[in-house]
Amino acid sequence: VTSKALLPELLTVLQEDGQVHLNNLKVLDDWQDLEANERGTSKREDEAEAVNLLPQLQKRQEKVQKALTLYQQHLPKKGLVASLTEGLPELTFQELEAQGRQFNEQLAVNRASQLNKRLKDLEKEAQTLQADLALLTQWQKLDVLPQGGQDHQVVNVAIGTVPADSIDRYYKALAALPDLVLKRVFSNPQEVGVVVFSQKLSSQVDFLDSLAPASFQALEYPFERLPQEQLPLTSERLKTVQETIQAIRQELTQSQETVDQLKVQLDYLANHSLREAASQNAGLTEHLAAVEGWTETRATAHLQETLKQAFKGLVVMKVTDAKDEELDQVPIKLRNHPLVAPFESVTRMYALPKYNEVDPTPFLAPFYWTFFGMMVADLGYGLLVMLATAIGLWLIKGRESLRTTCKFYFSLGLSTAIWGAIYGSAFGFNLPFKLIDTNTDVTTILLISVGLGFLQIMTGLFLNTYQKAKRRDFHEAYANGLAWIFILLGLVAMILGPMIPGAAWLGTVGQILAAVNAIGIVLSSVIKAKSLGGLGSGLYNLYGISGYIGDFVSYTRLMALGLSGGSIGAAFNTIVAFLPVWARFSIGLLLFVLLHGLNIFLSMLSGYVHGARLMFVEFFGKFYEGGGQPFQPLAPVNQNVQTKVKSEE
Repeated sequence: VTSKALLPELLTVLQEDGQVHLNNLKVLDDWQDLEANERGTSKREDEAEAVNLLPQLQKRQEKVQKALTLYQQHLPKKGLVASLTEGLPELTFQELEAQGRQFNEQLAVNRASQLNKRLKDLEKEAQTLQADLALLTQWQKLDVLPQGGQDHQVVNVAIGTVPADSIDRYYKALAALPDLVLKRVFSNPQEVGVVVFSQKLSSQVDFLDSLAPASFQALEYPFERLPQEQLPLTSERLKTVQETIQAIRQELTQSQETVDQLKVQLDYLANHSLREAASQNAGLTEHLAAVEGWTETRATAHLQETLKQAFKGLVVMKVTDAKDEELDQVPIKLRNHPLVAPFESVTRMYALPKYNEVDPTPFLAPFYWTFFGMMVADLGYGLLVMLATAIGLWLIKGRESLRTTCKFYFSLGLSTAIWGAIYGSAFGFNLPFKLIDTNTDVTTILLISVGLGFLQIMTGLFLNTYQKAKRRDFHEAYANGLAWIFILLGLVAMILGPMIPGAAWLGTVGQILAAVNAIGIVLSSVIKAKSLGGLGSGLYNLYGISGYIGDFVSYTRLMALGLSGGSIGAAFNTIVAFLPVWARFSIGLLLFVLLHGLNIFLSMLSGYVHGARLMFVEFFGKFYEGGGQPFQPLAPVNQNVQTKVKSEE
């Protein structure tokens, strides 16, 4: 809470700090009632001013963006590598604000608009002059003005063209008309320019109509001078226009400094717009202003110290923990180990966790990493992806989202290479070393796939048990978590017991474990319902065993995709091997690159999609709801300039 006059400065400090996700106080009933009680003429004027300011800022952004686009169209194009390695210029928040205030934005925008209009007008004039020049060049031997033909007293004169062909059919048809004298001025493959003379026996209109059977087209001549007189004048004007166009373009190509300033201005205006939008969501009374928001617990002390130093006690800050009824409103910011953080994109693709949920990223990361590698499983493909992403990380500067993507695929490339080495496959070729043979150890791969699936499902059930118990929902923790863990463990023991020599007792233990917990699910449902009506829900819950069977079957795709990708790669190699020896190092090499490039793309796409499907359906379905709102603090925009947030300094 602070005075209304200090609200803009408060929002500026909060934006520089970049650690507070602001709420909209206008929608709260308490603030609406308070503002309604204090509403007056002065307040309505303040509101009108605040409402009008945001559209003005947005309009300024549009004008600056338009000017920036114009200048950039004429600057030398940067290559992809250069644009990635260059990164964004870095400024502190104070430097950005200072440059934004000092920059003569209107002058730059007006200059861009003037140059653009002048350039378009001159280019249009140049096109017209070039067309005129072509016309004058064709008719430069003409020694009579077309518009003067109708002024003759004793003859009719017509100047124009007839179509040209290989036998001069139209020209001959014109010459065959009675009482005419023709003069050929020019000819080209499309038309023949002629002057037609005739004794004046009719009006000029009737005379032109009489020439129509020969497809005669009268010349539209816009000049008052003969072509040989007008030609140098038009040519000189065209030269002047082209020189002016070149000068304008030269000025535009030397506008890099202006472009850099406009980029800074765009971010400055974007920051200002964010603050203005935030001010409209603040709670206002006649003299005071209040803003409310969320910040990380670990950032609270820093924020309090920042406000204390900036306002010397003129801002009052109250810190409270999130209440139970507010948990769905708390914005979510994920924070994980650097090795796990790249996998946050998978979580976000599904949904952010709610505040009272476990972040699934640390638990899905090892499974997704392993599953992806199993489904692509090629040492060559993995090393190639690692090399490409390592180069990307080395080249890309500043753009954190791109760098995170490179880290994500570098990690997946490592998994692909490891599983490729395990399967003994590189670009579809069999390696001399392998731990598992994809041709003979299919059953082993199937068991590994289902075993990993079992481990992931158990992890999901454990997380469900933990979350429900933490919320003191013990029925759900047992009936949809712990009980199923014991049932599935019991079923596994029943299967493995007879297969292990001397471990028949394990099967008996498994039967007891599964039966006891199946009964426990039914009993817990009856206890929760406090009547026999819970028996139906308990039995229905037990019917969910069929869903687990489907889940385990889904994990067989780890085997299927891993084997199919290697088989397709081997088939491509066979195609190249069928070529003659002389063609293998020309067409064959090209085919090898193209076909394996296609296989890499399809294998990576399949690994990404099917891996996500296993996470979202088989894993998240056991414990995860999601639906959290992203943490979006009032912070500097980093679209064109990398602004260092004060809290990071």
